[in-house]
Amino acid sequence: NGPSTGAPLPELDAASIENSRIRFKDGITGKLRTIAVDRLTVQTADTHGMLAVDFDGRVDDVPLTVKGVTSGLTSFVQGPLSIDATGQIAGNDLGIKGEIVQPAALEGITLELYLAGSSTDQLASLAGVTAPKLGAIQLRTKLTEEGGKYLFDEIAAKLGGSDLTGKVALDRSQVPQPPSIDAALASSHLDLADFGVHPDVGGNSVASNRVFSPAPWDFSDLRLMDGHFRLNVQQLVAGKTVLDNLVGEAGLQAGVLKITSVTANLGDGSVGLAANVDAAEGPASIQARFRANNVDGVPLMEAMGLGGAVTAGRINLEAQLE
Repeated sequence: NGPSTGAPLPELDAASIENSRIRFKDGITGKLRTIAVDRLTVQTADTHGMLAVDFDGRVDDVPLTVKGVTSGLTSFVQGPLSIDATGQIAGNDLGIKGEIVQPAALEGITLELYLAGSSTDQLASLAGVTAPKLGAIQLRTKLTEEGGKYLFDEIAAKLGGSDLTGKVALDRSQVPQPPSIDAALASSHLDLADFGVHPDVGGNSVASNRVFSPAPWDFSDLRLMDGHFRLNVQQLVAGKTVLDNLVGEAGLQAGVLKITSVTANLGDGSVGLAANVDAAEGPASIQARFRANNVDGVPLMEAMGLGGAVTAGRINLEAQLE
């Protein structure tokens, strides 16, 4: 007997699906997800060999609409799949353009992605995390994948009044080991409030001029991933504290965070920090070194939660915390 060949897929001029559900296991979280198809129409496009696709439905409880063109029906099974589409996800505008070599396994991805809107809380729920409602978001990036390694390159993002550029690499090829992230990001203006972080308010206390909350810190999430992080920010706003020309680098491995260096200008002076946070087992241990050079004493003490300790003058300080 000669080698067997599968039957060719049928040629269709048009097809539609309504009121259907697809359940699948999320390869990242392991959770069961549901795609509800309220309406899906597929028909031949004006371009030869291409399909016009119109989808209206939900991913779990998050609404999703997509309209565009893709390569032929065979490409959905055998690949490569070309796609050029726009739509909305969770009330945010969405754009996708590029190719997926193996669409059934979501491997061999080369896509240009665009996202813009004001419904960031629903986007967070789609990713399986809980987040407060934040400001308007705008994101452009190029996504590539090969062998379980993802690269978000040429990132240009805005969230509220903050901006970010750079690239983020995510390596999931070593499962069951934790994923690894390598991020290099820059910003001209970054306000922690745009990300739902409000340093001036801690625990049950009223607003105070503190960089750090007095509430207990939970570092257990440090065990969920490894990584290397580099950040360069022209102006960082943390409550009432403004840091200029902040440069930081840190590494995370097996629950141990090593902040190699964080330096910034505070007023006419400068501050610096290096620290180790070991959350590998039980309660986290912290070792940190802090220095301040020729810093105006009033904003520095207020930022440290010691307002009133100094009323005038400049401070040169070196301290160690364990």
